[in-house]
Amino acid sequence: HPNIAKVFAAGVTDQGRPYFVMELVKGIPITRYCDEKQLPPRERLKLFAQVCQAIQHAHQKGIIHRDIKPSNVLVADHEGTPVPKVIDFGIAKAMTGQQLTDKTLFTAFEQFLGTPAYMSPEQASHSGLDIDTRSDVYSLGVLLYELLTGRTPFDAREVLARGLDEVRRVIREVETQRPSTRLSTLAVEEQAIVARHRRSEPTRLLGLIRGDLDWIALKALEKDRRRRYETANGFAMDIFRHLNNEPVVARPPSNLYRFQKLVRRNKVAFGTGVAVFLALVLGLIGTSVGFMRAEKERRLAKTNQQLAQENFAHARAAVADLLAVSDEDLFDLPGMHSLRVKLMRRTIDRYKSFLERPSADVSTRAELARLYVRYGFTSRQVGADHKSVVLPAYQAAIAIQQQLVREQPKNRTLRADLAWTFMLSTWGVDNRDADSVKARSKAIVLFEALVQENPSDPLARADLAWALVEKTWGATEAEKYALSKRALAIREQLVKEFPSSAEFRRDLAFSLQRHARDWDSALGDNGAPKLDLLTRAIALRTELVKDLEQGVPEIWVPVRPRDSEALLLRPSLMWSKRDLANGCVAAADEHAKLESWPEAIALCERAIEIYRRLTEQNPSVQKFNDELRDSEKRLSEFIKAKATKSAGG
Repeated sequence: HPNIAKVFAAGVTDQGRPYFVMELVKGIPITRYCDEKQLPPRERLKLFAQVCQAIQHAHQKGIIHRDIKPSNVLVADHEGTPVPKVIDFGIAKAMTGQQLTDKTLFTAFEQFLGTPAYMSPEQASHSGLDIDTRSDVYSLGVLLYELLTGRTPFDAREVLARGLDEVRRVIREVETQRPSTRLSTLAVEEQAIVARHRRSEPTRLLGLIRGDLDWIALKALEKDRRRRYETANGFAMDIFRHLNNEPVVARPPSNLYRFQKLVRRNKVAFGTGVAVFLALVLGLIGTSVGFMRAEKERRLAKTNQQLAQENFAHARAAVADLLAVSDEDLFDLPGMHSLRVKLMRRTIDRYKSFLERPSADVSTRAELARLYVRYGFTSRQVGADHKSVVLPAYQAAIAIQQQLVREQPKNRTLRADLAWTFMLSTWGVDNRDADSVKARSKAIVLFEALVQENPSDPLARADLAWALVEKTWGATEAEKYALSKRALAIREQLVKEFPSSAEFRRDLAFSLQRHARDWDSALGDNGAPKLDLLTRAIALRTELVKDLEQGVPEIWVPVRPRDSEALLLRPSLMWSKRDLANGCVAAADEHAKLESWPEAIALCERAIEIYRRLTEQNPSVQKFNDELRDSEKRLSEFIKAKATKSAGG
C-alpha cells in the first residue's frame, strides 16, 4: 500500500536473531508535520483519511497494528505532495489466530504493549485476548483528536504517575470530552498556539470542530467498541462526507444510550435500585425451572449464532485473501492464469457447503451473493469459460439477490447489488443475445428507480450512467448515440459536483471517447467536434494518471460496499495508463482522417511509449502487447501517408 512502509527483506543473523529490512521513510510524525506546515483542519483531515485507508488495507490482510500513534505515522513531501506512511508493525496481531509475536498485551513486568494515550479500552484490560480491528479504530480516533486539538483525550504522563491501575481505569471508564470542549478549556495562550498551527483563530477553529468533527471523533472513541465505526474505511468515509458537506454517519446518541451512560456513572445508586427491583421480580417469578431452561436455550442459541457469524467471517476472509493473492501475486507470472482460476474455484467449493446453509440473516446472504459475483468477475478477467464458470456464478448471485429484494424492496443497496449483477452477467456475451439484452434492460430499470427516488444520490447516477453505456452494445446506431449522450451528461454533472473524484473523472473520459465513437452514426463524420471530445478525454486521463502516480487521495463519495463495483469503478494506475494510450490512438485516427499527419504521428508515438512501458512492467497482460503492435502498425502507416503527401505536394 502506498501509505504503508515496505519491507524489502527478512532473515536471521548468525547469532539467531531475526531481522527485517524496511523502507527508509524520511519523514516526521504526522502531528509535528501538520504543525510545522501549519496545515488547516481540512488538509489535516485529508492526510488522516489516507492513514485510515492504509490501516484498512492492513486489516483486509488480517493484521491489527495495535500501536497507532503520531511517531508511527510519518509524513514526507513527495514532489510537493505530503505522503503519510504507517510504520512499525512490531506489536501487530494477526486476526486469523496466527501468532506474529509471542507476547501478549502485557509483558511479565506489566509493561504496556502500545502507548497508553492511544490505547483502546479493550487493550487496557488484563487479558488482551479480545482485540479486533476496532481497537485500531479507537487509536485512529485519538490521533484525529490530537490533529484537531493538539492534545490527546487525556494526559498520559499525568495519569501514569498515578499507576497502571489508574491508567486502565481512565482508558476504560472516563468519558472523553468533545474535541471542541477540550479546546475551549485550554488557557488562552494555548488556544492561540493551537489555532496558529492550524492557520486559524481560536473562535473560528472552535466553530470548525464543533458539530460533525466532534461527533466523528467521539464515535471513534466510544468505550463500547460496538458503537465505534466498524472499519477504518468507514471512519475515512465519514471524514470524506464531512469534507463534502454531506450528512455524517456519526449521530448524537439516543436517549437509551444516554441512560446507559448515566447508569455507568452512578453504578452504586443504580445497583442498589436494580437489586431491589430484581428481588421483587424474582419473588413473583419464583424458581421456575421452565424459565431457566428457556433462558439457557436462548443463550445457547445466541452463542451458536455468534459462532456461526464468526465462522462465516473467517470463511469470507479466507476467500478474500486467496483472491487477493491471486490478483496481486500471481497476475504477472507467466502461465499462472489457469492456476488462478483453479485456486478460486476450489476455494469457493471449499466454503460453499457452509455458505449455502439457509439463513434469515440478510447481511450473510447478501455477502454470499457478492462472493459469487466476485468469483464470476475475477474468473472472467483471467479468461475462464463464460458458460461453465462465469455465468453460473452470476446466476447463483442473482437468485439470492432477487429473493433479498423481494423481502426488502426498499433496501437501496440490495437493489443496486442486483442491478450490477445483471449488468456484469452480460460481459463477454454476444451483444445480441436475448438474455443479455433483457439483463441490461433490467439493470437500467433498477438504476432508474434508484435515481428517481433520490436524484441527489451520486452513486445511483453513476451506476445509471454505466448501465446506459452497457446498453449501447447491441443497440441500433441512433440508440447508441442517444444512450451515450445521456450517460455523458450524467458524468459531466458528477465531475462538476465532485471534481476531486478519480472514478468520476475516469468515467467521464470514457464517455467522451465513447460518444465520439457514436458520433458518426447520428451526425455524420464531422471531425472537429469528435476531436474536441477526444482531446478532453486525453486531458482528463493525463491529469488522472499524474494524480495516481503522486498518490493524491481520491474522494470516494460515498463508500461503495459492493465488491464487484469496487473492482469495476476504482481506477488503477496501470489501467488508467492503458486508457490514456487508447485515447491517444483514437485521437490519432481522427487526425489521420483529416490528413493532419504530424498530430496523428505525435499522438501515436505517445501511445506507443506508454504501451511499451506497460508491456515491460506487465509481460503477462497480452492485451498490452496486442495494442502495442497495433499502434506500431498505425504509426508506420501514418509515416508512409505523410511521406506520400509530401512527395505529391
